[in-house]
Formats: sequence, C-alpha cells, structure tokens
Amino acid sequence: MKICGSVVFKNSLVRGLFDNGVARLLSWCWPQLQALSFGGADIDGAGLLAVALNCQHLKVLELFHARGVAEDNAKSVCKHGLKELHTLIFTHTPVQAATLLCFLQTLNLHSLHVELTQRDFFTKSKYRKFQPEYAKISKALKAVQKNLKYKDVLDITWS
Repeated sequence: MKICGSVVFKNSLVRGLFDNGVARLLSWCWPQLQALSFGGADIDGAGLLAVALNCQHLKVLELFHARGVAEDNAKSVCKHGLKELHTLIFTHTPVQAATLLCFLQTLNLHSLHVELTQRDFFTKSKYRKFQPEYAKISKALKAVQKNLKYKDVLDITWS
C-alpha cells in the first residue's frame, strides 16, 4: 500500500489555534490523506465530519483532546465518509457507547482504540457533582468493550 501522506497536528491543544474551520481547510487542501491525527478544545463532530467528507481515502484517523463526538455526528460521518478507514483512535476525546457502536457497526474497522479519563468528560471542579453520570457512561462503555463481537477490534483504556 502506498501512503500518499499523513499529517499530525499536535500543537492544537491551545484554545483557538485549531478549530473546525481549520479542520475543514486542512481537508480541502489534502483530500488524498491516508493518515491524520488532529484535535483540540475547539474540535467536535463538525470538524470530524469535514475531514470525513473531504478525505475519502483515510485509513488511519486519530482525534485527540477534542470536545467529543456525539452519536448523530458519528452517523453522519459514517454515512458520508471514512469508507476506507481501518483504524480509528479517540485519545482523551469523550465518546459515548452509542457513538462507538455506530462506528463499529457501520465501518469495517480493524482497530478502534479509545483512551479516556474522567476529566475528559468533566472539569476537575465538577467531578463529584457528575460522578453518577460518569459511572453510567463508564458502565455503558465497558459493556460495549465486553461484547464478544468487538473483542478483537475495540480497545478502551482508562488512565
């Protein structure tokens, strides 16, 4: 397999430096990308959708420290792009179990890796207030991870 290109944007953790508009521009400029790692506090499902629509040949995609990807965003992404994707990575990007199931059931993934902590979902000052909600999210994610159908594809790590 010939790799046309890969891009990693790791300086995007600074708020305002990298947002959905930059993700859209990046995807317009490099539609032949096969690997991309991007994210940041101003990236959400809309940025992921822009990349999915314009970078149809992506094989590996990482979204890190982004705001999150909701189930409806995942459905749009899967419907309109990422047909060649085999590896999807969410690094400290909050995702729900339904979002993961959408990707797992729709795309032909070889690997879906998720790395999470409680602070990815809630700020430290709100840990105690949202502990029951986090426990519910965690339980749902662990249930998907335990599903034998996805045992060879899905890897969730809690740090």
